[in-house]
Amino acid sequence: MWRVDAEVFQPFSEVRLVDRVTGRLRSFGRLFLLAGFLSYPLLLIILGVVYGGLVFWGLFGVSMCVIWLVLTRTGYARNFEEWDSSLSGKLAAITVGFLGVMGFFLGLFWLRLWVLPIFGAFLALLVAFMLKK
Repeated sequence: MWRVDAEVFQPFSEVRLVDRVTGRLRSFGRLFLLAGFLSYPLLLIILGVVYGGLVFWGLFGVSMCVIWLVLTRTGYARNFEEWDSSLSGKLAAITVGFLGVMGFFLGLFWLRLWVLPIFGAFLALLVAFMLKK
């Protein structure tokens, strides 16, 4: 009537030292990876402020390359194949957008209030071009 699995009542085998060490290293690695994921955006901005724009844009470019590499090597890039544009086109558009924002803020710093009508005219021309298309 009742079926009992005899393996449940067997004593545990001894855990080897190698298994204990690798288990602790894996848990430490997960914690380190999670901390890195959470602190990276803040560290990127702090390093950019402290060491200048060249360090920020260099690290940002490396980040974009790592994202592209991870998406293509792990196979997740296939999820974006049905979209209208390619992944590299989207990454290029994001880069151009960040360069535009950087140009705006540098223009505010160097040209003061003159940059507002310049960027306003540029955006108006851009909207007119997009609507004409």
